[in-house]
Amino acid sequence: MECPYCHSPKLDVVNSRKNAREQFVWRRRRCQECGLAFTTHERFFLDDLVIVRGTNKKTYPYHSSELLAKVSHACDHLHSVDKTVWLVRTIETSFMQHVTPLKDKLVINEGILHKSVLAVLSGYDKVSAIKYAAQENIPFEV
Repeated sequence: MECPYCHSPKLDVVNSRKNAREQFVWRRRRCQECGLAFTTHERFFLDDLVIVRGTNKKTYPYHSSELLAKVSHACDHLHSVDKTVWLVRTIETSFMQHVTPLKDKLVINEGILHKSVLAVLSGYDKVSAIKYAAQENIPFEV
């Protein structure tokens, strides 16, 4: 990491707070060279996450952008991009407790992923949960 103002790599962390709800770390940093301060938000990346689908155990990579697109479509009647991004972060936080390590990958069952999405969406907006279930062709009880 480097200072966004003078590009020096010499930085001090002057304040740090963990946000357990959304699983990120907020840090206030100060450059040793120019003295200016800036804020960073550090989140985990799910680059190594794979989803196991069906009884044949076929796997495919997880992409936050795909989940964002699906949730955006399910929530399109709400007209709020910021809330949709927040919902995806909340969903990712909720399903992380069900992820299991396997060799050099993290694995989650597709059914558990869908349950996490539906749980978060139903707590926020039932219509969005119903639309998500319909677009994914999965059962959902209101």
